[in-house]
Amino acid sequence: MKYLIRIYILTLILFLSIGNLKSQSLEFVTTPASNVSGDPSGEIKSYAEVRNKSLNSINLKAKMTMVNLVEGHMVYFCLGTCFLPGTTDYEMPDGAAVSLAPGESTVGAKFFDVVLVPNDIEGCTTVKMTFMVVGNPSDMVEYTVTFCSTTPVIEINEPTFVFAEPLPNPVTDFVTFNYELPEGISNGILEIYNNTGLLINKIKLNGQKIEKYNTALLPSGTYYAVINIQDKKKAVRKFVVLH
Repeated sequence: MKYLIRIYILTLILFLSIGNLKSQSLEFVTTPASNVSGDPSGEIKSYAEVRNKSLNSINLKAKMTMVNLVEGHMVYFCLGTCFLPGTTDYEMPDGAAVSLAPGESTVGAKFFDVVLVPNDIEGCTTVKMTFMVVGNPSDMVEYTVTFCSTTPVIEINEPTFVFAEPLPNPVTDFVTFNYELPEGISNGILEIYNNTGLLINKIKLNGQKIEKYNTALLPSGTYYAVINIQDKKKAVRKFVVLH
């Protein structure tokens, strides 16, 4: 009988230990991306939305741990307020924590992001973000993200036909491309790429010499407009979206 009681107690302890591996109060609304990349000349951001799944209000704070930092890179994060870029681990003071009511998440004024400042240096920096309840650090969730600052695969070149600089630049809602195709060619393709060389959109040109493109839904960052024509000639222009 004593043996059975002992087994029961050990099983209960093991069950409770496993249960404690999951946060009692916190969860990610969606799984944060583990890898993000961008231009070394700008900021690269990672986003996460943390929700209070408990029935009580909590005070939430974040801790940043440098897993691997490229020399010259700096990192900072914002949660209710933004902290200064640095190169070392940083934990929010309890007094800066944000309050989350039951079911509330880190949106609006309590928005969270962690930002890499590459300072024009290529390389991959890895950071771990831990979100915890003030006064109960074991009640937490965390994720690790690797930032890679890379030179875009698309190179700026001087076009063999007229392709003016995009206007305005930087742009918020609409960017205008003025172009003039070579004589005898009445159509072409306008391609929009992000700063890692991923094709975002493809538009047929009809030779009207002006193309207006909606950038309102594009994330802030650096983009490339490429005009391709039938004789394999192309022209590339760079523009920046700021919201």
